[in-house]
Amino acid sequence: MFRDYAAKTAIDMYKFSMRDITRYIHTIRTIIPDIYQEHAQDLCFYFEVLIPFMMGLKMYDINLYGDFIKGRNSEPFIKFAIYGGPDRYCHVFLSQGESFGDSNGDMVKVSLRERFDELYKFLFIAQQHKFENMYGITIGDVKFTTRWKDKIMRVMTFMEAMNNLNVKF
Repeated sequence: MFRDYAAKTAIDMYKFSMRDITRYIHTIRTIIPDIYQEHAQDLCFYFEVLIPFMMGLKMYDINLYGDFIKGRNSEPFIKFAIYGGPDRYCHVFLSQGESFGDSNGDMVKVSLRERFDELYKFLFIAQQHKFENMYGITIGDVKFTTRWKDKIMRVMTFMEAMNNLNVKF
């Protein structure tokens, strides 16, 4: 599953301790299956990549996480995508005939950094500034809508509330 790749990327990138790894993996496996089962494949990127990334970032550095969700710093998201590699789960950002590698023949090279930055700006900046595409954008073969930002933030708020109540997952 993509979630496992995203989790491994966060664990490696943020150099979690064994205790943090256990807590992180247990939290992800507890919350994501229920959400993912409910909504099927169109939410794969959100719940299998973005939420594990956000949970990892929050565990790693709460200040970076705060800047990230307030639309002030996309760099952790972009570094995560680059660290994980485009061959793992970033293919959703490609349309037919596009590649993150070298352009050859009919393949057009696109920037992974630019695609992730475009999604970040849409999810975390567009609603604040009322950009013209505030209802949805298509990046590669995936349509991203603002309603999923609200769902993602509800999941993250739920996780924070459970941690504040010392509920063990």
